[in-house]
Amino acid sequence: MAALFRKRFNMYKRNYKGLIVEILIPVFLVLIGFGFSKVQFFFASPERPLTPAEYPLKQRISVNQNLVRGTATDFTPKSIIESLPMYSEAFDVTFRDYSRFNTNNGTNERPILEAFDDDVFQARLEEPYEPFRYGSYFIYEANKNNMQFKVASLLNLTS
Repeated sequence: MAALFRKRFNMYKRNYKGLIVEILIPVFLVLIGFGFSKVQFFFASPERPLTPAEYPLKQRISVNQNLVRGTATDFTPKSIIESLPMYSEAFDVTFRDYSRFNTNNGTNERPILEAFDDDVFQARLEEPYEPFRYGSYFIYEANKNNMQFKVASLLNLTS
């Protein structure tokens, strides 16, 4: 065993770059990793609630006016949006009517969703351009009895 260590030592004496690459750099990186493991990032920080009051301008969102799947006793998209905190001060909501589409009791929803997607895409051209219309919400179901909601969120990344 001593002969192997002596041989390895002689090789490192001749090739100091090998010593740096094979021994020193890995040890240095492991020590840096240990240092990062001791850092406490945000685990002990206080919670930071995000409220609509922190936005500088009213946030513009698009929402469908009628449910695709629903009954007369369910929530309406308007009642859901109006229950948002600071609804009138923080949001500029555009309700879009898609009742012209026949969904056959919720079996063919694709044309409605495509029309909503087109409307969201075209909304980027509506003035004023700022604040940008980042989010739009298509509410499929809002079951009041089970408190189950099915929502498609569309992000307009072209703004």
